[in-house]
Order: sequence, then structure tokens, then C-alpha cells
Amino acid sequence: MMSRVTVSIPNNLEGALKRYAQSQRESVSKITSEAIEYYLNRQKRQKLGQQVLDLVGKQNVSPNAIKELEAGRVDCDGRI
Repeated sequence: MMSRVTVSIPNNLEGALKRYAQSQRESVSKITSEAIEYYLNRQKRQKLGQQVLDLVGKQNVSPNAIKELEAGRVDCDGRI
């Protein structure tokens, strides 16, 4: 199911987005959706990376640390 979302962006970004979408022969909606998905996955990865760094700083690292990291990677992009 798809939802409609309205956002305001600067005029120059709108123009660049439309030109890019046209050059890729894709809809503005698809390009925007993929960009948002990429951004959210990137933010999740950065958070997981920080959690790993926090674990490294501790003397007692959870025996499940590697499994948790791998699970986060799979959750982010659907593959290992």
C-alpha cells in the first residue's frame, strides 16, 4: 500500500529532482521514496555503529554482540 505525503522543498532542489527523475526515466515519487529509504537506513546503520563503539569501550562485551550487529545489518538492507 502506498501513502501520499506532502513536503516542501526549495525550488532549486525540486528542479534538480525533476531533471534527475527524467534522466533516469523514473517518477519523482519513486526517486523520492528511494532517497528517503536510503537516508533512514543510513541513520539506522550509524546508530548501530555507535552502539558497537559503545560496546567496545566496555570491559565486558556481550557474547551476542556480533549477532546483534549482523541482525542490524540484515534489518537495514534486507541482506547480509
